Amino acid sequence: MEKCLGLFRKKIKKLGYFLLSLVFVVFTELLYSVTTEFRVNKGTVTLNNGADLNISGDITINSSGSLIEGTGTGTEIQLQGKWTNFGNFECGDSTVTFYGTITSTITGNTTFYTLKCETGGKEIYLEAGSTQVIRGTLLIDGSAGNRIVLHSTSTGVRWFIEVLTPQTVSYVDVQDSDALGNDITAENSVNSGNNDDAEPSPHWIFPAYVPPDMMVVYSSGTLNYPWFREIAQGTTYWGIQQSGIPSMNSVIQHIRLKENPVGDERILMAGIYAGTNDYEIWVTTWVDGNWANSSIQLADALPTGAPGMDDCRGFDIAFEDQSGEGLICYTKNTADTLYYRIWSGGTFSVEYSTSGLPTGDTLTPYWIKMTRRPGYDDIALIYLASDGTNHEIGALIWDGANNKFSQQILLESEASSFSKESFDVCALNQSRDFMFVWGSGTVLGVTNLESRRWNGSFGNEVPVGVSGSSLDGVPEFLVLKCNTTDQLMLAITDAGDGVSAIRYNGSNWDSSVNTFDIGARGIDNKYVDLEWEDSDDGNWCILVFGDGADTDWAYWDGTGWTKTSGLWGGADESNRVELMKQPDGNIWLCAYRNDSQDYVVQRWDVTNNVWDSSTTIFNVVDSYTSYYQKFCFSPKTTSASLPPDTTPPAAITTISASTYSLTGKIKLEWEAPGDDNWTGTLGSASDKAQFRIQYATYPTFNWGDYSTYNIAIDTYGVNPYDIQTVYITLDKETTYYFRIWTRDEASAGNWSDISYGATVWCRIAPASISTLSALAELDGDVKLSWIAPGDDGTTGQITDGRWKIKYATYSAVDWNEGIWNDYDDRYELIIDTDTNPLTQHSITITGLHGGVTYYFRIWTRDEETGANSPGNWSEISNGATTTIVKVIGISVSTNTYDFGEVPVNGSSVSVSGIIVKNTGNVNQDYSLKISSITLYDNSPSLWTSTDTTTGHDRFILYAIFHGTTPASNYFVNKDTVTTVERTSSSEIFTYDGGTTGYEQRGDNVPKGEERTLWFKIDMPVTVTTSKKEKITITITAGESP
Repeated sequence: MEKCLGLFRKKIKKLGYFLLSLVFVVFTELLYSVTTEFRVNKGTVTLNNGADLNISGDITINSSGSLIEGTGTGTEIQLQGKWTNFGNFECGDSTVTFYGTITSTITGNTTFYTLKCETGGKEIYLEAGSTQVIRGTLLIDGSAGNRIVLHSTSTGVRWFIEVLTPQTVSYVDVQDSDALGNDITAENSVNSGNNDDAEPSPHWIFPAYVPPDMMVVYSSGTLNYPWFREIAQGTTYWGIQQSGIPSMNSVIQHIRLKENPVGDERILMAGIYAGTNDYEIWVTTWVDGNWANSSIQLADALPTGAPGMDDCRGFDIAFEDQSGEGLICYTKNTADTLYYRIWSGGTFSVEYSTSGLPTGDTLTPYWIKMTRRPGYDDIALIYLASDGTNHEIGALIWDGANNKFSQQILLESEASSFSKESFDVCALNQSRDFMFVWGSGTVLGVTNLESRRWNGSFGNEVPVGVSGSSLDGVPEFLVLKCNTTDQLMLAITDAGDGVSAIRYNGSNWDSSVNTFDIGARGIDNKYVDLEWEDSDDGNWCILVFGDGADTDWAYWDGTGWTKTSGLWGGADESNRVELMKQPDGNIWLCAYRNDSQDYVVQRWDVTNNVWDSSTTIFNVVDSYTSYYQKFCFSPKTTSASLPPDTTPPAAITTISASTYSLTGKIKLEWEAPGDDNWTGTLGSASDKAQFRIQYATYPTFNWGDYSTYNIAIDTYGVNPYDIQTVYITLDKETTYYFRIWTRDEASAGNWSDISYGATVWCRIAPASISTLSALAELDGDVKLSWIAPGDDGTTGQITDGRWKIKYATYSAVDWNEGIWNDYDDRYELIIDTDTNPLTQHSITITGLHGGVTYYFRIWTRDEETGANSPGNWSEISNGATTTIVKVIGISVSTNTYDFGEVPVNGSSVSVSGIIVKNTGNVNQDYSLKISSITLYDNSPSLWTSTDTTTGHDRFILYAIFHGTTPASNYFVNKDTVTTVERTSSSEIFTYDGGTTGYEQRGDNVPKGEERTLWFKIDMPVTVTTSKKEKITITITAGESP
């Protein structure tokens, strides 16, 4: 046998894998670790007496090979790579374990006894169509954020797993699987699809994710990421150590972990030491059972030293109690400035900063502590700022409703310690106030402690403890916690290595402190913590502290303190302790034990008032450096219900009413009160507040109370002094009087007193006319018709009212623009009226241009007297359009002109003109001709007209339009009038020989305009008779082109 094993080892060295052919080999009580591959080609390999096999690569059993667990039990076969079984595997009670980070596959059908993988994030792909049988136990357990993948080698094609008894796995990601034999429950797992969970049992079961009751996060040594453990909901033990929190670059020195009270979210912040003067602050999140893929760096290159930023915790976390939004606040070594971001359930906001802090403008924040206000979205922040010499403490209040810091105060200008967390803040559970406590470097009696309570504003500064035992030095670390009845307990470590406690009874601090231990420690960390029980009316309080040699504890029973012996039999002092309540009310202790250098957890059983046995969760190995906070509890928490609200909103004192429109619409505005008098936000989306408005038309109205109202308005998210606006449409033109009542959320139902009053005259204009029509008449006029509205809309008689009619000759016009007085293109008419509503009206408009399209609108105004001054005009009417009929016409001032006696061969110019007027509605051209020549008695005449030269019985007649008597030479040949009709132009029948200022033309004469017509006659040279002649002239008007 020894000879065979020697050959066997030689082959490993030479070939790097097993090549077995027809050889029977027995491994006896040995662990064989092979760094490449294990392959059984032929024959049988038997593992006897619990011999183990550790393969860093693949295991292959070919069709002619066998791998058998022989005599003995407990064989463990470990591999990182692929499991391939085409031959025979006889499992016995062996365990096959997959480990490492490389991807693994399982090929072929195999019967395992125990199949195991506990490497979070491991990916195992099972051959599609294959069946794996588990005779014993299926131990597949990943971790939060690092689930083990169990998928098919061919997406969409199932693999089968048969378990002989029901099995439970956790933190796995399963796809394409079919469970046989019994159910497999996958807790805290992902169903990636095409599994048989919706099919009849046996099948996979994927329970809804259940958030843990509690989490502890811890780190040590050179780790750049924390570990964590959970207490599953409803249990009392801690689960396995898990990884999955993303890396934070370097060695972690401070950790803070807080849970969202309204959802399964946690925010983890860490301060890390990356080198000299390179202290960094990081943040990551947990959402619904998964850590984020990466961490976010918030600050870097912060100073280190003694002390430096690495000695202090310049960051903290708090969630708003109702909204669930998270607030992270941190320092970046900038004087007078804090930085913060808001977590809204999926992402962090951009970085904001708040400067102008209450501490000195040259001081840099080093320590930060925050806590939320139960039932509200306010957060209290207390911080210590320093420049290395001066140390001051300030406080701020976060207003969650408006996402801003709204109040701040300087608490202390001479803080008792710079490198220690010598302050704390706590919310009182009944009053929902904040209590701030801090240590002062000045002598304040016996404790050097002060406090200040906030109940919407900061109260007065109150010393903590005024007589009895004093501290053994200035305060260093403070811990303040509240019970269910608003009692507070404050634990203090001091510069003399003392541990003390003092109670606040809800109204006042006890007169003296209780000192538990004064002894040499050489410890510069928070080696004290306390927690109240919820049972026993909240009167029991547990205190744990390191006393220099071991870890002691004491309890307060409502009347006094009792100190007991050491927790661990007088051994192992605690360098740092933390107490936190589980949702079931039990209290957990986590401590770093200085001697054994490990983290230990231990439960205080509140039912039996005893400590359970301690459990070591991590061996730290390295020493616990001063100040560092490398572990943190985070219990499951819930939002607090608000205390009964019996305070109504304040009566509204600022209210105004004004006319918003002329249709009876009133604008009512007021400043909102608060939920409680003038504080607090009114209503929420699920529990709305309400305003009720009542109005009347006479001042002596009996207003009654909120139960008699006209209008109710539901609202929410309204802050004190927010301006509220509502528009109310009324139907009567008169004076209205208004009052308002305010109710807080419906569940409380508190109504305010009646508001101050508001008064307004309600203006209601006549309704706009919708029946306007325009009819073009044959004589060139337009008849407009409409039905009258009423004084108020369509009701009421209009007295001393008016119509306003506007017309334009183009459609693209601003009808509301100014006053129109261009009669030809844009004009308006104002007409007084008294009318009853819905009566017919009409008006004829004359003097319009023929052939032109006109557009009409009309408005109505009611009376302009009294409160109604200057009257209310209606809105614009409908449009009416028509085209004017063309009318051509002229008139002459006389139809006869008598030249009298004119010598033969002479000439004469008329001494008076004939006025020719355009009586049509279009521009006109005038034409002239001689229509007849007779003797005066209408008997035939021998005379004839000519436009050349006069002769026997032949004359020349001229005509021109001119503004005054023309000279004889104004008449030229172009102006002759003959029996042939000629039309006026720029040269015909006008003087065009120069400028006289009286020129007129007979063409393109506008409607309504006049022209003066003059004549000249050149007499015949000789005549046959001297009888009086009559020459008839016809003037014709035509439309100008």
